[in-house]
Amino acid sequence: MLRALVNVIATAPWFWSDVTYTLSNLAAAIALSVLGGFLIGLAVHAVPRLRRALDPIFTSYYAVPTFVLYPLLIVFFGIGPASLIVLGALFGIVAMIVATVTAIDRIPRVLLKVRASGG
Repeated sequence: MLRALVNVIATAPWFWSDVTYTLSNLAAAIALSVLGGFLIGLAVHAVPRLRRALDPIFTSYYAVPTFVLYPLLIVFFGIGPASLIVLGALFGIVAMIVATVTAIDRIPRVLLKVRASGG
């Protein structure tokens, strides 16, 4: 297998273009997940009612296979990198939202009081 991999890397002209395509889609999906999840997590944490409403959705989100949405994404974004990037971002955005809300919850209250007092 290693010999075949070295052969493909050395001789196949399509290999590096496919790797570049995949890594650029991956980088875009990661950027969307991190930035979008962080901003949405801040918003969800700031509005307690919204958080209580969304907690069951966040809890059950991973029970639904995300690939089920792929045909719908193809309808909206077409066949190409956009639908792949959105699908990849869907995998990570909820995890980022939950991680952001959890991280903000773990900030000691005394630090928030110090910040509020301007000290």
